[in-house]
Amino acid sequence: MYLLAGLIIGFVAAIPIGPINVYAISQTLKRDFTHGLLVGITSALLDFVYCFAALTGMRQLIMQLQALALHFKGLGSLILIVFAIRLLMQARKANIEKPAAQDESITHHKPVLATVLMYITNPSLYAFWIGVGSMVTAHTFIAQKGFDPLLFSLACGI
Repeated sequence: MYLLAGLIIGFVAAIPIGPINVYAISQTLKRDFTHGLLVGITSALLDFVYCFAALTGMRQLIMQLQALALHFKGLGSLILIVFAIRLLMQARKANIEKPAAQDESITHHKPVLATVLMYITNPSLYAFWIGVGSMVTAHTFIAQKGFDPLLFSLACGI
């Protein structure tokens, strides 16, 4: 039963058009099918890794986050303030300077590396897989022993 649920959750994770899906489409259209396939396979493998990490480490993560909640809130606030200041400075420059048109399109020659970097820097993926791991472990849908977390994660990746 949990394998079917894993397949459905993995399919739902792949539906939204996000930066990784757009990158896979652009690689397929700009270069060839193989580059798009590499992006898709890398994305599926990283979904498996994220899901497995969320399932196996959820209890320890929650205990550690509760102890450091105030520190994370302060750090998050500081990061948001830095981003806000940077965006304000860029908005002021955009009104003054007009960017020159570029004739050459930017292409990445290493789609696997670019996909990994997009996965690492995308906080919505962390939130999604932590949510899935929390939901599955909180409702005891998957036993935290044996190969159940591994098989569920593989089903999500597939």
